[in-house]
Amino acid sequence: MLKKLIIWAVILLAAVQLSKTQQFQQIKNESFAKIWDMLEHKSKTKTSNQAQQFSKSIQFWLESFSPQEKQLIKDITSTEQSYLSFINNYCYEAKPYHPILSNAHLLLVCDKAKAIHQ
Repeated sequence: MLKKLIIWAVILLAAVQLSKTQQFQQIKNESFAKIWDMLEHKSKTKTSNQAQQFSKSIQFWLESFSPQEKQLIKDITSTEQSYLSFINNYCYEAKPYHPILSNAHLLLVCDKAKAIHQ
């Protein structure tokens, strides 16, 4: 029992000393940087997929939209920023209003957008 305890203490001491070296710190920093980059990329991919998912989910109903409304939807889904801006500016209002979209179409668009955004 004492022999195992001494072996584990030596291994732990060696690991602590190894973690203080310059090479280990460099490897650790590079690894963390790669992990953060990967997580950031996944996050951006998820966000950019939201506008695409919204565009696909609204396609069926676009037939009843006016040409101006269709162009607006196209503009909204062109960038992730415009998609998120539209949701924040028009979909969380107490009395939804949009200068181009009719009330029924605005409610439909906001319903679909909020479902994907959550």
